[in-house]
Amino acid sequence: LQYIRAHRVMGSRYSQLDPLKRLERTPVPELELSYYGLTDADIQRIESLLKQHDVQLSSCNILSGNPLDPNVVEVTRRKLELASQLGVTIVVGEAGQANSDDELATLYRHLQQLGDHAAKLGIVYCCETHPGLCQHPQGMLTLMQELAHPHIRLNFDTGNLLYFNQNTNGEI
Repeated sequence: LQYIRAHRVMGSRYSQLDPLKRLERTPVPELELSYYGLTDADIQRIESLLKQHDVQLSSCNILSGNPLDPNVVEVTRRKLELASQLGVTIVVGEAGQANSDDELATLYRHLQQLGDHAAKLGIVYCCETHPGLCQHPQGMLTLMQELAHPHIRLNFDTGNLLYFNQNTNGEI
C-alpha cells in the first residue's frame, strides 16, 4: 500500500518538467519496489497467497497523473505490468487534460499507447471521470469516439459526475 500511495503522491516528482532536458532528473527511490524491501519474490508470494485463499483480483486503481506527461505514461505502463502480474483485467486510470490542440493530439497518442500496452497484457484501461477529458458527458463521448480503442473504456462513476459537475441537467 505504501508503494501505491507513493506513486499517487510522489509520482509527479519523477515527471519530466523540463521539456528542453537541461536539468537532470532526480531519481525518486520511493517509487521503486526495492525502497520498501520488496522484490519480485514478494510479488510471487502475494500471487501465491491470493491463490491459496482462492482470491482473484479483478480490478485496481492505477491513477498516476496526467498521461499527457510521458513520464506518467511510463509509470502507468509499469503499473499495468504489475496489475497483469497479479491477474487484474480491469484498471482505472486518468484520461488526463490538455490545454491546446497540440497537447490534445499528444494526449490521445499517449492514451492509444497505454491502450495498446493494456491490450498486450489482457487489460482494459478505464478512464476515471475526473476533471479533464472525462469530466463532462460530452468529453467522455468525444474521447471514446476519437480513440475508438477496444482496451480504453470509461469508469462511469456517477458519484464523480455529480461531484465535479454542479448542473448536469439530465445529460447523464
